[in-house]
Amino acid sequence: YLSKRNGRLLLAEVDGRLVGTVLLLQRTQNNFEIAKLCVERAYRKCGVGRRLLALCETEAKLCGARFLSLETNSRLESARKLYEANGFVSQPVEKAHFRRVD
Repeated sequence: YLSKRNGRLLLAEVDGRLVGTVLLLQRTQNNFEIAKLCVERAYRKCGVGRRLLALCETEAKLCGARFLSLETNSRLESARKLYEANGFVSQPVEKAHFRRVD
């Protein structure tokens, strides 16, 4: 899956324990998408999600990205707050890549 989309799986560790993951997918030559960001419940609100987002931005820039996007569900309020606090802006969904996106 990742190799077909020139994707990267990025991981967050604390004291050798995996606590977070995120996918960075290349949609076009200069358009990347953040997908499936997940942080273990006990490590939420500790900056892990912010650091994973920052790592995605850095990786995307190094690969020549001009655009970086993500899709989410309106019921995921804490995720939406994280994304908005990191500069992402809500847009109407035209054609979602994942079924639960609204």
